[in-house]
Amino acid sequence: MFVVLAVICLQVSLKAQENLKIKGLSLIKNITYKERLAFLQGVPAKEPALLDAAFLEDSAFLLLQQLKRNGYLKPEIEGVFDVGETSTRVVWEDEYSIQLAADFLADHATFYLRPRVLYYYESIAVTGVPVLDKRTIHNYFIPNGALVVTKSSRVFTENNFERRIHRLLDTLQQMGYRQARLIAKNAVFNDLTGAVEATVSIESGPLHRVGQVIVEWIDDPGAVERTEAETPDALFTTEWERSKRQALRNAAYREGYADVKIFKTVSEAVLNEQGISITDIRYQVKQNSVVKFGGVRFSGDAATRPAGLKRCIKMSAGDPLDPLLASESRRQLMSLGIFREIEMSYEPEDGPERTIVYDLKPAIRQELDLLVGWGSYELARVGLNWNHKNPFGRAHKYEISGKQSFRSTQLNAKYSVPRFLGTDLTAYTNADYSFREEVSFDRSKEGIAAGLSRTLVQSDISLILEYGYAREDADRSSSSDFESQDEAKVGSISGKLSLDRRDNFLAPTSGYSLYSDINIASGLLGGTVAFQKIELGASYHTMLLESVLLHLGLRTGAIFSESDASNDIPFTERFFNGGENSVRGYLQGEASPLDVNGEQIGAESFVLLNIELEKRLLQDLSFLVFFDTVTNARDGYFESRVESLSSAGIGFRYQTVVGPVRLEYGHNLNPREEDTSGTLHFSIGFPF
Repeated sequence: MFVVLAVICLQVSLKAQENLKIKGLSLIKNITYKERLAFLQGVPAKEPALLDAAFLEDSAFLLLQQLKRNGYLKPEIEGVFDVGETSTRVVWEDEYSIQLAADFLADHATFYLRPRVLYYYESIAVTGVPVLDKRTIHNYFIPNGALVVTKSSRVFTENNFERRIHRLLDTLQQMGYRQARLIAKNAVFNDLTGAVEATVSIESGPLHRVGQVIVEWIDDPGAVERTEAETPDALFTTEWERSKRQALRNAAYREGYADVKIFKTVSEAVLNEQGISITDIRYQVKQNSVVKFGGVRFSGDAATRPAGLKRCIKMSAGDPLDPLLASESRRQLMSLGIFREIEMSYEPEDGPERTIVYDLKPAIRQELDLLVGWGSYELARVGLNWNHKNPFGRAHKYEISGKQSFRSTQLNAKYSVPRFLGTDLTAYTNADYSFREEVSFDRSKEGIAAGLSRTLVQSDISLILEYGYAREDADRSSSSDFESQDEAKVGSISGKLSLDRRDNFLAPTSGYSLYSDINIASGLLGGTVAFQKIELGASYHTMLLESVLLHLGLRTGAIFSESDASNDIPFTERFFNGGENSVRGYLQGEASPLDVNGEQIGAESFVLLNIELEKRLLQDLSFLVFFDTVTNARDGYFESRVESLSSAGIGFRYQTVVGPVRLEYGHNLNPREEDTSGTLHFSIGFPF
């Protein structure tokens, strides 16, 4: 499916500027350079370019620069320009020169790119930085973390050489070495191979610490001047200065001093006996007069009703004007998800009372997205998602989506109301239908739900409280001897809490995540069954070595009922482990308890452990070994009929913009008679 989409994109790109072509590289790279050139030249994507001398000369220059930025420092470009039946050939080398007559005009142009040698870091030697070890310094210039570091990931250009030196200097300065500076740099080129041997000499200087800090508050005329002193044992860095200045400014802002001015005086640094530079600092805070909030005005988006936007404003007319609350209100407006950008200003710019003006830049309000994916059990997955933001001008949102695979169908419609009743909560209601062919049965569900959600951005916590009513059916084989509630109406209240501190949810390399999901179903909530279901999970990711990652996942769940489970626990609510994101020696749902006839019947409780060691072979390609094990209890909370299933395996993982593409084989270590020896999975997305 991804290949089909790529072909469609290529066809669209090839139609752009039909009188201009780029050749000499791979098909994808030719198109990339062409699209970049069109963007830089400001040529509409589907219109022919005016191929005059200025355009062609500028294009040659831009293409040369793009090649150099990609590490081809001495490229060559040949331009073939057709004028009627004749052709003109011009060659530009790495040194750009004007070669066309001022009145030249072509009907068609082809640029042949010849990158020549790719220049790359062969070695880097940095002196004068004793506070950092050699490996850390090396990583500033040459990326590590892979078994094989290719030339393309070690590209050398003068610009990236300068940037990496400045990044190293910035690190030293944030470590307290304020006077760190570059003494000398040099790069020796091998023009045959492209290898570059780089050397850098740095002088770190002494470590700087903060001495005495004095703060003077200069209030309105007649107010009493007050001073305070503190002696923080802190590094004297630009970050410390920024934080201190911001803290003083914020203290004044909260009292309505919107025009506060802060002045800083730094004493001459003194070296102590340990060779550390100590600096005393004096701040003078001039508060000026209190400013009143005169109201709010919105501009730039007539389609959105102001009444809904005003719920995001944190101040009332006549309150002291707090710029912090004004910025927080802007953030709340952005959180509605209907604006691309919001600019904030005051009317008038000064004076005792000011109106806040938010200039709203609308985002795309209606989108139709194509959804594609692949799983080893469902195979190809394809769908459509229609997203409409700001219907009726109320900053609401609705989504309609449909997904289809070889074994499942999903339909969903959801309507959301952000900033519900002026709070930080989002209210929503949704309706969904799903059908799925499992290994031993078919399941279907139709339901409606309404709930409240909130995301605590600063703490990375998400909260959801929801009421749902659904009809859940299981169509099982007549040979199964397991008694369960195959048709049930479930009325329930659920609460979900998650904390995500991973560095990247698509391909995490560090951090952790936690989640919990508690569901309480009862006849008092409109259903025909009564049970309590809880699921907990956690994952942890860390770098063991420069090219070795450890991934750990732990999940558990249990279902409880006060009466007979066969009457109060729907069959579809039981736990069916196994598959590409669970125990990988099995297909989806196969790592679950069986009845005497070998039919899948699921578990009432389970504990699942996943362990992975990932070895980076290239920047985007990894080899991994894994161990998955699950302990299932057929009845009750590990009360009886408990069994464990485990698998171990190997795989390859290739990172893409939509997550890792995975090829994995899991071998079952203790298979039952009905189980296969192992399973090969091809899927997309991180497993846990």
